[in-house]
Amino acid sequence: MAKAGIRTVGDIYAMDLATLEYHFGSYSLRLHELARGIDHNPVISNRVRKQVSAEDTFPEDIPLVECETHIRRLAEKVWNASKGNARQARTVVLKLKTKEFSSLTRSLTPRTPISICEDLTNIALALRERVDLPPEQLFRLVGVGLSNFQLEEDATDGAATLNLLRPVSEMLLQAQQ
Repeated sequence: MAKAGIRTVGDIYAMDLATLEYHFGSYSLRLHELARGIDHNPVISNRVRKQVSAEDTFPEDIPLVECETHIRRLAEKVWNASKGNARQARTVVLKLKTKEFSSLTRSLTPRTPISICEDLTNIALALRERVDLPPEQLFRLVGVGLSNFQLEEDATDGAATLNLLRPVSEMLLQAQQ
């Protein structure tokens, strides 16, 4: 595309079909349509979700210690969005973006699925503690997610049993071993 002088979708949009055909042959019509928002592929609205997440971009960059209230709110939002899923999430993900736009993630997959919102929140907060950056580092975005969804009978690893009353601290210790 660079050889044809294309850097953005707008560049494709500005080209006539004959020019696109010269550069891209049979694929030119597809590029022409996509640049104009034309796509006749069916929308599949009830695909199985692979993850559920939510994130916040702050109006002003903040230190990591000030992210706690945002993490708590995002965890609740993610938990509520995942409630209708027949499968249980196995992995908690914390996403952060620094003021320099560097992204970093921390994740944890406990041996048993996350069963209550409080566990999700506590794990996300514990993941925040695994960020090894100076305290003066500022962040512009935080996100919390659930992924690695499995049916309940597939989620346990044979010998392990699902214990809904097990403290999250015990889950964290087990996952770190």
